Amino acid sequence: EWPSSEGGKELGAVFDRFTIRRCVRAVSSRALDRLLFGEFPQAGMACTLADVDAASRTAASLPWNGTGREALKTILANLEREGISLGDRRKRKAVAVARAAAYLDGGAEVLPKHLECLEMVLWDDPEQAAKAGDIVLAVANPIGAKISALVREVEDVIKKMDRSSTASRIEAIKKLEASREEAKSLCLDPSGNGRAQKVLAHIKGEMYHLYAIGCHIDPDKAARVMELKR
Repeated sequence: EWPSSEGGKELGAVFDRFTIRRCVRAVSSRALDRLLFGEFPQAGMACTLADVDAASRTAASLPWNGTGREALKTILANLEREGISLGDRRKRKAVAVARAAAYLDGGAEVLPKHLECLEMVLWDDPEQAAKAGDIVLAVANPIGAKISALVREVEDVIKKMDRSSTASRIEAIKKLEASREEAKSLCLDPSGNGRAQKVLAHIKGEMYHLYAIGCHIDPDKAARVMELKR
């Protein structure tokens, strides 16, 4: 439960201790079957607490590249300009998170690309999350910012579509085709970190699902037909 203004400053102070925050939406209707009946691997122990302590010490010692420093300062200034004010504790924790990202990436220093994860750190109100993410990505990963915008466009198309209307489905498919072509172009840029390929697969899946509804056939069959058509 997000702290509200009625909850007082005490709840806000507690909430501020949760450094990394992720807003999670409900799964789409297309993914519901996989959620309910799909097989998911069981999580196992990947490392020991001693491993975590050692990694933490190494990450905390990583230096910041000059461009990384400037990128962080630019992000904080842009957030402030957009009315997203952050406390000193959260700003300091963001530095540690970026160092951890650089360590996990195998980097010897913190670069602008390692700041991408701060989209899950540099905001206080969940309503700020999307805007903060755009601001962070615009500096840390411009291609990632385009990918995120494309994902929102696709979600908006699906949300506004009337599944019972053939005309509405056809219009949605046309818009998704345009989004698919944009995703293909983004796939050519290596700085997308592989996300563009995932978005492309997501768009294709939504298109095949709509084709399947219109043709009254299995979505997998629709996918095979459309791949052959292309």
